[in-house]
Amino acid sequence: MAASASDADSASAEVASELDARAAEMRLYFQNTFGQQLQDTLKAVATERPEDAQMAMAKVFQGKKSLGEVAQDKKTTDVTLRSAAPRQYLHAAVGPLLVPALMGAIGSNRGALSLSLATSSRSDEL
Repeated sequence: MAASASDADSASAEVASELDARAAEMRLYFQNTFGQQLQDTLKAVATERPEDAQMAMAKVFQGKKSLGEVAQDKKTTDVTLRSAAPRQYLHAAVGPLLVPALMGAIGSNRGALSLSLATSSRSDEL
C-alpha cells in the first residue's frame, strides 16, 4: 500500500512539473509575442477609459485603431469605473473578455489573441 501511495505522489509530482514547465513556456511565448502591445494597449485603455474598453482593445489588436485613436473614443460615464484605480478599472472593463481569450489561446496553443478577441461574442460589432 505504501508503495502505491509513493508511486501516486511521484506521478503527481511529475505531472505538476510538466504543467509548470508548460506554463512557463506559455508565459514566455505571450510575453515575447504580445507583451509590449498588450502592455501599451492596457495602459492606453486605463488612461483614456473609453466607454467600450473591450471594443477599443479589440480594434487595436486587429489593427483597425491606433493607440492614439483610443483617446478619441467617447469616455465612460460609469462613475465607479471613472473613479476606480487603473487595475480595478481594467479588471472590470476588459477582464471578462481578455482572460477567456488568453485562456483559449493557451488551450489551443495558437496564441492568436486578436483572433480570440475577434471571435468573441461581440464580434458582430467589430
